[in-house]
Amino acid sequence: MGDLFFKSFDVRFGEILERMRFHQKVVHDETQWAFLSDLQDKANIAEILKKAEQEEQRRLMAMTSELSQDIKSQSWQVFLQHVFRWLRADDNKSVLDRHLNTKEEDTAEWLFRQPKFTSWRDDDGPPDGKPSILWVRGNPGWGKSILAASTIQELLSRRDESQQMPTEAICYYFFSHENAAASSSTEAYRALLAQLFSEHKSLENISSAFSLALAKSGHSASHQELLDLLGLCLQILPPTTILLDGIDECTEPNALLRDLCNLRGGGPDLRLLLFSRPNVAYLHRRLGEPQTIQMSREVTDTDIAVYLHRGLQELQDDQLIPQGTNTEDLVEHLLQRAEGMFLWAKLMVTYLHSPALTLRSRQDAIFRTTPKGLHEMYCRIFSIITKSDEASQDLAMKSFMWIAHASSPLRAVELQGAFRDPCALSSELDLVPEIESAIQLTTAGLLEMRSDQTFHFIHQTAREFVLEAKATGSSGLNYVQSGEQAHASIAMHCLRYLMFAVPAQPLSITIGTFQSQSIDDTVPLLPYSCESWFHHMCAALSLVDDGDAAQSRADFLSVLRTFLATPLTLMVWLEAVYTCSMGTITIRALQERSRQLSDRFSHVLDLNLKAVLSDLQEFAQDLGSVTSAWDAALSTNPAEIWNDITAFTPSRFFHQTAALAVQGIKMDSPAEIRDEGELLWTVSKTSIDLTRLATVTVCPSREFCQLWRTGHVQSAERVEQLLHSCEGWNALYEIFDISGQPVRRSATTVPLCANEVSLRLRQSLRYDKIGIPVAISDSLTRIALLRTVVCIQPSEEDTTEADVCSCTLETQLLDRQSSNWDGSRMFNGLEYYYQVLFSPDEKFVIFHDYDLLHMSSNIGAYRLCCEDSVCQALLLNHMQMERHSYVAPVLHHYLQIALFVWKQHIFSWHFAQDTPQLTMLAAFPALGHPAACDVDFEIGFSECGNFYTVKHYSQAWPAIHPLPASPGVLNALGSGESTSPPTSARPVVRKRMAEEELAPSTDSKKVQLPFRMPPLRNDVVCLDHSEQSATSAIITHKNTPQMLELSVASTAGGTDNITSLELLSVPSHIDLRHTSSSVRWQSEQDEKIRIILTRRSPRYYCASDRKATEAALVIDRDARFTQRFQSLNRPHLQLPLCLPGLGPLDDGPIPDDLEP
Repeated sequence: MGDLFFKSFDVRFGEILERMRFHQKVVHDETQWAFLSDLQDKANIAEILKKAEQEEQRRLMAMTSELSQDIKSQSWQVFLQHVFRWLRADDNKSVLDRHLNTKEEDTAEWLFRQPKFTSWRDDDGPPDGKPSILWVRGNPGWGKSILAASTIQELLSRRDESQQMPTEAICYYFFSHENAAASSSTEAYRALLAQLFSEHKSLENISSAFSLALAKSGHSASHQELLDLLGLCLQILPPTTILLDGIDECTEPNALLRDLCNLRGGGPDLRLLLFSRPNVAYLHRRLGEPQTIQMSREVTDTDIAVYLHRGLQELQDDQLIPQGTNTEDLVEHLLQRAEGMFLWAKLMVTYLHSPALTLRSRQDAIFRTTPKGLHEMYCRIFSIITKSDEASQDLAMKSFMWIAHASSPLRAVELQGAFRDPCALSSELDLVPEIESAIQLTTAGLLEMRSDQTFHFIHQTAREFVLEAKATGSSGLNYVQSGEQAHASIAMHCLRYLMFAVPAQPLSITIGTFQSQSIDDTVPLLPYSCESWFHHMCAALSLVDDGDAAQSRADFLSVLRTFLATPLTLMVWLEAVYTCSMGTITIRALQERSRQLSDRFSHVLDLNLKAVLSDLQEFAQDLGSVTSAWDAALSTNPAEIWNDITAFTPSRFFHQTAALAVQGIKMDSPAEIRDEGELLWTVSKTSIDLTRLATVTVCPSREFCQLWRTGHVQSAERVEQLLHSCEGWNALYEIFDISGQPVRRSATTVPLCANEVSLRLRQSLRYDKIGIPVAISDSLTRIALLRTVVCIQPSEEDTTEADVCSCTLETQLLDRQSSNWDGSRMFNGLEYYYQVLFSPDEKFVIFHDYDLLHMSSNIGAYRLCCEDSVCQALLLNHMQMERHSYVAPVLHHYLQIALFVWKQHIFSWHFAQDTPQLTMLAAFPALGHPAACDVDFEIGFSECGNFYTVKHYSQAWPAIHPLPASPGVLNALGSGESTSPPTSARPVVRKRMAEEELAPSTDSKKVQLPFRMPPLRNDVVCLDHSEQSATSAIITHKNTPQMLELSVASTAGGTDNITSLELLSVPSHIDLRHTSSSVRWQSEQDEKIRIILTRRSPRYYCASDRKATEAALVIDRDARFTQRFQSLNRPHLQLPLCLPGLGPLDDGPIPDDLEP
């Protein structure tokens, strides 16, 4: 047994090894499994990360798509706004809804069962493509408008239910006699196009058609543009139905129907459905019996019966008729009396609801035999009015007068102003309480308030009855005046309202005086009065001279004379015209009315009438002058009439401002020059200290003026005449002393060389444009006329001829092609432009040209020597540049250096050397504009001369850079040829003023400048800086409206800010593009700011240019009335004093195309 259990050591050790190998295998397998599990986990994680990345990409793509859709949606919304603003269509949907709300259920449906209607609706129309027309005609008051609204509803419902049918376009318009503007065919086309666009704007062709119309049109669509666009849309759209109601109320029905009948649709058919009274002659002649449905008593009785049933049931429910009354008999009786007139039934039900009737009187009214027709019904309503108290009758009389004769619908708040005495002080206690219900009650329901809060007669026949009525109440009141007397009363009320109810002060102050900032709460009748008084004036002055009519005219003329003699009231009126009315359109209407009245009464012997009409005609002419020069300014800020306008455009009808004095330097010439021709082209310039002013007036020959005026300068057969017209050109050079009142000190006549004129005509004359380069030096003793430099030494005695010497710049060396200055250049070719500039010390002349034919440019410097009445100009150096975009060089204020732009680089040029010395100051890519063109930048020097400025057209402010210490600048500084600036005119960079000097002024009557500034010209930056902050100022010209602004930019502690000071508003006839402005600030002794506007030499003179009458303007503004600085809130302006990448010449090579 022991042997059985005994095992040798080798055996037992082998078993141990076997078990160890077994466990080793188990451990190895477990390790492999763990490793595989870890790989699987990593694979799962990678998959999860990949899915997350894909999900993020999808999310980003979705966000990008959503952003793109948002941008497209915003662009689309802007386009929609432009279209609807261009159309200016009335909301006809509200008219449709009002008629549908008035419609009784189960009425106005008989038309849909008429065979003619179903045939018109379902047939394809005539084979020639012309519209299929159906005319529904009926007598006044027979419910045509309600029937038209019901038809629109039916057509729309059929289209919505017919999902398998092609989409049908449906549009409509309701003409209205109550508003003249809404009765024109133009307004109808606006509404029809607005509906078609609203419904089918998703069609690409429709949106493209409207976009094309917008591009070709102005701010508002004209009649012909609307008609053309309507015809184009009909060619694009599917079958179209146009429904028009009230054709007889259209102001030009024949023209409207003629245009509609000539329209052709692009679908299977175009259908027209017309509703009107029978008195439309055009439809009678054009349409036969198959195209006409006549509304008769038989077709309307059913609807009237339904309406009467419900109306009498309401009376019975309200216990206004005895209980137990047989309403069927009442309906039958009333139906017989209505005789098919729906309005009669409506008025009868309205009358039966009157609270003034007793049960017996109401029952008697139903059964009593009365005359037939509406006239008798209106008489019965008037009998109720005459039974009311005197105050009610007076309110009814005023309501009838204003609503019957008003030029536009009036709201309740406007009628409050119409009912009050404008000459008496009034308060809330003088208002009619609950005026809406008061008007409807006192007029016994003849007037109703529509959904737009305006009052109207319930129907035109009611208005016609009121205008023809001669009713007199128990108190002796005449309810209706004659039309002329009513217009005179309304016109006088409007004028008195403007004179007494509206304070004689700026309208913004008037509204702000009250707690509520609303015109309705302060002067509610102002909008109507300001645009309608002259409408009523014309009607009032057509009075016949008999009895009350003659007295009404005399009273009105007295009020009109007083109105025209009140300057402050007229200024309030003009401000209100631009605030509450249509501005220029209203002014033109007044001008046309005044002209018509002057023509009508030209042979009248009434001296009083002639005097008033003469004043009115003069007032209209002055208004024309004001609006032609200031329409943009008044449209932007109507209160501008109280500021600078009256100083530039004086009128005895307006109070002239005392804060501004404008003195013009007239464009004039001696008789011997003026006799040569009638064209005057003038350039002017001031001295640096703004005490003197020089003007150069170029007067062409008489022969050229005739060719220019007739527009034949481009004809080939006119070449010989052009060459002959070069003789006799002259220029007048004048110098004025403007230190006080402008006084002319000298005048010099300079004849122009005929050969120079001939060369210039060849180079620049194009159609109606011509370029005449003219330049004036800073000292006003040198001028350049074409290529001729004239040195003028003023005589010691004033107003005498000065000593003159001249020379012509030799530019042949600059003309590589030798075709611009040898007379071989053909007329009417591509333009060749050049200009001449004087250096500050007037020792050098810079010539710069641009040849569009050869796409090249030249810049040359000449040394100017004038001694012993001999003038010479010697060429020092010049450069030629290929493929140059035209950008004029800019000269330094006192150094012999100039800046110019070429091929996206800014160069400085020391021109006083025999060879050009150039420094590349900057490259556009370094300025953050890698793709900019040369013409996108404006360059210049700061006022102190130590910096240069660069402004991209998209920037709000120029970047300011110090002039580098380049060889050219150092040579200019060290050559001894620089002109040191006068202390008062060209100061060096200033240290920042003390903080107490920069603090805002506590005196509201004095302008506080940000730092002391010398006289400053526009577009020249004046700089004040320290190591921590900088402030720069510049005078800028703004357009729409035109004005001069002092803008100040400051940067400190990383915060940027721009503030502006409005210096002057400028009329539109002064072209600021070709105007220079200079400003001298107020001093301790004088509170006046002097502003001088001079005329720069433009690149072209055009035949279409408005003829200028003044060479310059000298303006003195009281600084106490200058508007204070306003923050423009423009963060992140980036106003650096230096940008990286700027350096001297060594930092970059000069391009090879630049050839010194």
